[in-house]
Amino acid sequence: MDTRTPVNAPKQQALLTTLLIRSDQVVGSEHLGTELWGERPPRRAQAALHVHVSQVRRLLPAGRLATVTGGYTLRIRAGDEVDAHEFRALSERGRAHLRARRYREAVACLERALTLWRTGPVLTLAGGRTVAVFARWLEETRLECLEMLVEARLALGGHQEVVDLLTAVLADHPLHENFHRQLMVALVRAGRWTDALRAYQHTHRLLREELGLEPDRSLRELHHWILRAYRRREVAQAC
Repeated sequence: MDTRTPVNAPKQQALLTTLLIRSDQVVGSEHLGTELWGERPPRRAQAALHVHVSQVRRLLPAGRLATVTGGYTLRIRAGDEVDAHEFRALSERGRAHLRARRYREAVACLERALTLWRTGPVLTLAGGRTVAVFARWLEETRLECLEMLVEARLALGGHQEVVDLLTAVLADHPLHENFHRQLMVALVRAGRWTDALRAYQHTHRLLREELGLEPDRSLRELHHWILRAYRRREVAQAC
């Protein structure tokens, strides 16, 4: 949903973000007060909330932010562009295409979702517990989008492209085991068997040092399969 001018004040950002997350629902005044000020609201918090609501209302199209019994509701209409809603829809569409093995369509949807994440305001959410929980959900969904995008690209044969992507992703998420698994698969499919084995050793050492854990079963089984296949390959080449 476009506003007439940017929302720069932190309290107004928190208010608008909370209302957007719970759009078309009644959000109680007490709940909004907690989102804006935590468990220790200032004196005359309700009066201050009314001021912030009035300021946000001026930034929105007429009739969108309504005062109702017990609180407020932000009305979303058909055609409104809410980045978080579009991000959710694109990720679900990409998942459906992937399950149906429509890999090119999956890549298109998932890349659009991830581009929206990088360029949209979902990265600058401000607010209290409601916003924090929603932001965590968005981050988890972003990582799922990346996993699905890698799977679709692997199915299309973009092995080296996937290696480059995952190398960058793992720099930010070094303990994400499924990304390590996907990297090993991409390396094998790119013909880089020894690199895949080295990647497992790196992952094994990292998990032991950082978490005191062994790689999960699927990662260990993949490593054993690669090791056996690599040895058979070496024997065949020697003969």
